[in-house]
Amino acid sequence: MAAARRVGLVVVRGEVLAQRSKAIVALEPAGVVARVAMDVRLASRTAPVAREAYAREVAVAGRLEALGAPVLGPTKHVPPGPHAAGGRLVSLWPRLHEPRPAQPEAAGRALRACRAALDRVSDLPPLWLLDEAAGLARHAPVRNVLGRRAEGLAQQLEGERETLAQGRLVSVHGDAGLGNALEVDGRVLWIDWEDAMRAPALWDAACLAATSIVFGEHARAHAALQGLGVDPTDPELQRLIRVRVLQTVPWSALVLARGATSRSRLDQRLAWLDTH
Repeated sequence: MAAARRVGLVVVRGEVLAQRSKAIVALEPAGVVARVAMDVRLASRTAPVAREAYAREVAVAGRLEALGAPVLGPTKHVPPGPHAAGGRLVSLWPRLHEPRPAQPEAAGRALRACRAALDRVSDLPPLWLLDEAAGLARHAPVRNVLGRRAEGLAQQLEGERETLAQGRLVSVHGDAGLGNALEVDGRVLWIDWEDAMRAPALWDAACLAATSIVFGEHARAHAALQGLGVDPTDPELQRLIRVRVLQTVPWSALVLARGATSRSRLDQRLAWLDTH
């Protein structure tokens, strides 16, 4: 709350709405949400890149909103940040009224509507999430969870990054999972733009479908892809879904390394990779 007060917001209380890689804290009566970067990403060996990502999130979301894309932009009446506070980074966003998870097909349509605006955001780093994930796979706590698989995963990520860099890259959300699409008052908004990068055109489609496919929710994946206007049988999409799953494995391992008690989601991702 200190960061919000420094920029002139009147804050009487804070309510934690969610806490995963970021804490989402409602600041009242200001009607603002603070997204607080927890130490999961900042404490990893990729911290300098992560700090750039949090700043990029604010800039990209603001630009896309100004271009008319269905995204949640940062606050306009006070500087959105990110602000340094207590060793963490805090960005400020409008509080949404009763948001709920978007339906898969509607999420896909909204992501398709972001496409034209994304084409006008050309200054994003290429494929940086794959660099980050490869480095994270070699991070000691992650190696302890993954064991002998860690180095192989890192090398696969590096090889995929090298291959993908030779093709055409476009601006993408980067982490376009269904959890980052919210419905508010009948409209779907995309949030969480910190992973924006330049990648193959079907990268966001792969993100949209990958988790549902790995965990057996194929109808959700197909509905989302239908909304996006992408053929689920496209061979390039199938390849990128595998790369996306590879990219998420080190993060699943890091969550375990930091105290999660169940490794079922990590094991299911690894099992899926073994057969695809």
